[in-house]
Amino acid sequence: MNRILPLLLISMLFGFYGYSQETEEIATPQEQAPYSGKNELKLNGMYLLIGFPELSYERILNDESALGISVNFSIDDIEIDFMAIPYYRIYFGKKPAAGFFVEGNAAFYVVSNEEYTYYNGHTYEVNTENEIGAGVGLAVGSKFMTESGWVFEVFGGAGRNFLGSDHISDAYPRFGLTVGKRF
Repeated sequence: MNRILPLLLISMLFGFYGYSQETEEIATPQEQAPYSGKNELKLNGMYLLIGFPELSYERILNDESALGISVNFSIDDIEIDFMAIPYYRIYFGKKPAAGFFVEGNAAFYVVSNEEYTYYNGHTYEVNTENEIGAGVGLAVGSKFMTESGWVFEVFGGAGRNFLGSDHISDAYPRFGLTVGKRF
């Protein structure tokens, strides 16, 4: 009995040690990494300054790529009245969907052309024609992100218009300084 009791105690200690469990805490949505959001809403301040504000929505597909769409509309008298730019981005940064990126895009836009016809130098007639433009382009830039999910982008590029006429430019710009939020 004297030999069995110490062996029984030792085997019980090893048995309890073998069955011990480590607990893993599950993070609440507020405690998760700020980079875990898959959606972004952004405002392009550069276009806002020239009277052509751009609002963007971006859906993050994985850590290295995203799809998005930008919509511009004219609030001042500029050449383009409306523009929609769907885009695809490939990211090369350490954070998910952040850092240096290359963007391929397509643009669809509407241009209003006003022609004035003068009669006897006193009266005139205004004819307004809307023309549609479309093209493809490239841009490069960088996205910076805070721990709370705010994003800042700097990018630039251009595209080639394939539906041209005398009133639509052969190229369209793609540049900006955007601020937004990932959620």
